[in-house]
Amino acid sequence: MSDVFEIDEEIFAGSDAVTDIYYEGTRSQWNDVINLNSFDGITVHCLADEPVTPVEAKVEVTDNSDSRTFTVSVENPRPYSRVYVAVYDAGGTLTSVKSSELNTEGSVVLNIAKTPADVSAKAFLWDSGMRPLCDFVPVDF
Repeated sequence: MSDVFEIDEEIFAGSDAVTDIYYEGTRSQWNDVINLNSFDGITVHCLADEPVTPVEAKVEVTDNSDSRTFTVSVENPRPYSRVYVAVYDAGGTLTSVKSSELNTEGSVVLNIAKTPADVSAKAFLWDSGMRPLCDFVPVDF
């Protein structure tokens, strides 16, 4: 659900800097906010209406003395996508989890503290509507 309830039609008048608006809701929700499909020269993308296009995520892990650095990269990232890295012990119990939004180049670096029980991790990639963009990526230590 969006916290935006109304947008003045003239908000971007005279500005060439904004070319795209990425709205996390549906076109119907956008139309409830403002009854225009796009501003003059600005394309409105309603992310909840766009089909989920599967992507391939790559995960590189660097072992440090007291932590692991997970570098996750994706080609053609979807705006506002988030990466979650979950670490598990031998019994499959979650020991830690961290998340971050992908940057515009489609990568993110997460540092997670080590515990003696850690044996594996899984990286997940979801869009802003919590829809999976790829199968999880397994990592064994």
